[in-house]
Amino acid sequence: MAEVDWITWKTDPKELIDKEKIESNLNNKTTEINSIMDNLSNSLKLEVEKGGLNKESLHINGETPGNEVANKILNKIEVIKNINTKLNNKIMDQANKQKQVEKEQLITAIEEKVIEQEKILENTKALRDRLTANNGLISSNEVESIIHTTEEKITMLKERLERAKAI
Repeated sequence: MAEVDWITWKTDPKELIDKEKIESNLNNKTTEINSIMDNLSNSLKLEVEKGGLNKESLHINGETPGNEVANKILNKIEVIKNINTKLNNKIMDQANKQKQVEKEQLITAIEEKVIEQEKILENTKALRDRLTANNGLISSNEVESIIHTTEEKITMLKERLERAKAI
């Protein structure tokens, strides 16, 4: 699976691939296809067993071409149904792998943002420690406000990280 470049620390987990929705859609479409195939198969079987496509209906040089073709069609229907099942399994396998890639990218993006915010917090605290009372550029209240805001961001990011890990 390819990485995706749209995932950032801000990405809502609901934006990641929804494998449950994919599975539901696959199941619905498979049910529709199987219903069509089963109807066709049942009609053909009825004709093979009791109708104009049975072995007694048409003989040409000891062969029953209608019956043989009908049985080939019945076999092909089963092959198609098996291919559809394998395809669905492959699609779900790929969806699971993609979900894992997206989850890991989200976790990495959030972890990187946490590290960035922790560096900001560390630098801001170092600034606070060097701040003198007669400093005219920034007040100690402004520095404390930045520290408090950064701590809140870190807490929020860690909560977001835990939710991402729980996906």
